Amino acid sequence: MGKKTLLEIFKRQPEVFEKYFSKMEINKGDILFREGDKGNEVFFIEKGTVAIKKSMDKNGTDFKILAIVSEGNFFGEMAVLKDIPRTASAEAVEESLIYKISRAGFLEFVNKYPQEGFEIFLQITSISMERLQHTSKELTLLYDISRMLTSDYLDEKIFLKDIVDEVSFYFDNEWNIESFFYNFYNDEYEMAGSNREFESSKKFSNPSQSGWIDDNAYAVVAIEKNKVQAYIIFNSKGELSIAEKNNWATIFNTISFILSSGLKNIAGKKELGFMNKLKNRKNFL
Repeated sequence: MGKKTLLEIFKRQPEVFEKYFSKMEINKGDILFREGDKGNEVFFIEKGTVAIKKSMDKNGTDFKILAIVSEGNFFGEMAVLKDIPRTASAEAVEESLIYKISRAGFLEFVNKYPQEGFEIFLQITSISMERLQHTSKELTLLYDISRMLTSDYLDEKIFLKDIVDEVSFYFDNEWNIESFFYNFYNDEYEMAGSNREFESSKKFSNPSQSGWIDDNAYAVVAIEKNKVQAYIIFNSKGELSIAEKNNWATIFNTISFILSSGLKNIAGKKELGFMNKLKNRKNFL
């Protein structure tokens, strides 16, 4: 039998659960709290998914998804561990059923039921360490592949091949990674790079947008002028849990940003080179 979720541990004491927990039925797009809000509650997801997002500009219009939290998991725990403002915002990705408990109620439960309290803090510590390790991995990956944006690439296929070579290190030989680039001249997608770590019988159609294309495969897609210019397929050898898929999705978002930015840089350099050629030809004539 698997490890109990924190919500299940609380429910062992029905009188405490009914007294201290508030039920929330959340619609897609609802904001549970915003970055900078005073934090006084921790949230537990019984059903649904919530994105934890960090503002990337002063106006709060551009966000980076830090984590995707789904059923059986929790978020906002820093509010009960330390009296500080929210460091990120929480937004429902889909219709969700969530329970929340105040800092005072949480600490009272831990004091009254030390055995369950020990289990709770042990799980919070364990999951927090996993999240920290994931964030560290993502930051290191971002640092390594973002350096590619400063390189003078003029060939999209070489850029895609180098991305696959660079990110393969972070996928522990447990993923097939294949990249494809749209060839305007023959109207086909051609493979640009692959790590080929294992043989897979799966054949994937050309994706139209980024996201999971089955339980174990994710497509990172770069779109320009309503046309898919390139994509990378990440196909896991093993089965992925919901939590693992959520963690990988944030890393794929990072790779997607680098892919799109790099292709735009290459297109801009090509256009500039073409304009210079026309200018030189005009001067020559």
